[in-house]
Amino acid sequence: FGQVSERRKIVQHYGYFATNTGHIVKLDIDLQLLNSAIPTDFEAISGTALGSGWVEWESMIVDKERDGDVYVAGYWYGDYDPYVGAIFVRLDKDLVIKDGVFDSGDNHIFAFKITVNPTIERCYVTGYNIAGPSGGAQLITFDISDNSMVRLSTVERGTGNARWQVVNSDGTYTYVSNIDSGIDTFEKYDNVVTDSQLASIADIEPYVDFEWGIIDNGIWYLASRKGWVYPFSHGKITTIDIAGGNFSKLSDYWMTYDGLEWRIEYMGFDGTYFYLFLGKRPDAYPGEAWLYKFDKTFNKIDRMSTPL
Repeated sequence: FGQVSERRKIVQHYGYFATNTGHIVKLDIDLQLLNSAIPTDFEAISGTALGSGWVEWESMIVDKERDGDVYVAGYWYGDYDPYVGAIFVRLDKDLVIKDGVFDSGDNHIFAFKITVNPTIERCYVTGYNIAGPSGGAQLITFDISDNSMVRLSTVERGTGNARWQVVNSDGTYTYVSNIDSGIDTFEKYDNVVTDSQLASIADIEPYVDFEWGIIDNGIWYLASRKGWVYPFSHGKITTIDIAGGNFSKLSDYWMTYDGLEWRIEYMGFDGTYFYLFLGKRPDAYPGEAWLYKFDKTFNKIDRMSTPL
């Protein structure tokens, strides 16, 4: 997975990519390597030598509005206990580490999604703590007002099957999707997340499990790859009205286009159009993935002439 950044004044385009082998790379538009961070760079944060474990990154976000810092979240796996702990790292635009946090949580913490709101200088990470007091969902709020990541709160709740997934912030509130025992809910919190939930909406479709979220003009867009119950359902987009303090569901858009049902492989947004990589069902390899272009109500604008 990756994030793309632009430096318009010097007409330079580049992107960042993080892997499940612990590498983070910065590539130019021709996919030439500009900078990289390798697994051994993170040993000081984890306190664990590379020979005793490895890093697997789960999500990444680039602070495009300020200094171009790169934030990544993932796991540090141990050779003997595969659930060693969550690792969150802040790097500058050239992939020099600024700060990092390792959360062992009795050796059973996962990290799923990371997001940043530079306006209020907050970073949010969702995850899952098997060994926590409730054995379920975890959500951490960090202050990123300087070059460090200072933990402001850690909230854990839910059953052993609960996990917070997507997290986004509009500068006034924090919005999170949660799946617990197969039921998805959309939740609203203050900017420093505590147990005081402000509002929630239950999704009527079980086991949808949302993976991507984008906020634009008072609407929260959430994307689900596919359902988990066999036969695997196709992907969908759910929209939530969050304008002016609202919190209500607007629409569901199921990925049925050109006579086929599709799963969502990735969602991107340029401020005007959504770009979705859609893969053919069923869940089988080798398969085909097509790049689609949609408006904000998911009317198809275009798609690539050939699959990827």
